[in-house]
Amino acid sequence: MEVTMAEDWSKIDRDWAKLEMKLKVYGLAQAKKLFAIVTARDKLLDQHEKAFRAAIQGAIKAGVKGDTLKELSVHKPVVAAQSDLDADCREITTEVKTLSTFCKECEVLGDTVEKLSDAVAKLLKSSGGKAPAPKAKMVDKIEATRKELHEAATFRFKVDKFLVAFPKQYPAWLKHVVEKELEKGSGEAEKQREKEADKEGFSAEAFEDRAAELEALRKKVAKALAGAREALKEDLRNAAQLVKEANTDVTRMRKLLAEAKAQRDKFKKEIALLKDAKKILKLVDGLPEIVTEADAELKKVGTELKKAVSAK
Repeated sequence: MEVTMAEDWSKIDRDWAKLEMKLKVYGLAQAKKLFAIVTARDKLLDQHEKAFRAAIQGAIKAGVKGDTLKELSVHKPVVAAQSDLDADCREITTEVKTLSTFCKECEVLGDTVEKLSDAVAKLLKSSGGKAPAPKAKMVDKIEATRKELHEAATFRFKVDKFLVAFPKQYPAWLKHVVEKELEKGSGEAEKQREKEADKEGFSAEAFEDRAAELEALRKKVAKALAGAREALKEDLRNAAQLVKEANTDVTRMRKLLAEAKAQRDKFKKEIALLKDAKKILKLVDGLPEIVTEADAELKKVGTELKKAVSAK
């Protein structure tokens, strides 16, 4: 038995040594660095968008006539501002792809490390739960690396969906911005639109409130499901109650998401005229992920509960 266990540890040693060579360029620090580059690009894009809008308004005030970007481009500041946006579009494509590829590679490596971690867990179980002294550091490193790689892999999902879609939507978005600036009108007209938007419930604040409620519900669901998973060990009745409460909250989340989507679609033209249009659309685009995450976790714990009940 001891010889076999020694051989098993030796195999884990070899497998881990091979993995460590690959892991030198992968990890949480690099994922954060690549994500920071994308985040900085997002901020720069916002600045360039504002400059582009200001340049169009400058062209209008200068008496430039025209209904298209080509016609407004006789005004040099418009050309310069568009050039910055063109550069952003090119860089976004590269930076988002680089991050996404890196995260996927982290995920693949994370799965490989997880298999090794499972093998270690089996060995520990057969040896009374304690690793041989020379292997303890390696065991800790394997587990820490597994967690780090899986966390690193999630950074591709944190990229704003607006940025992911931006390169393909850029021509249409540029045209929309020009049209919006041309239609902007007086300050009073803008204020009136904001008042009407608020009245109809499709202002940025209204969507922010929905997003905040969804986030609060997501945390509540996560807490209930964590409690349910813990209760599965010795109190199935309590676990079932917690799953039921989480299900009620997830149902509420689905309803809020459906309402937000319906309102966005119903008032699409009106929202496009608001100064917070981009903010509103980004908010709504981010809501499905919150609901999907809670829904998936609910189904997972629900399945665990059914298995636990059946086992009884």
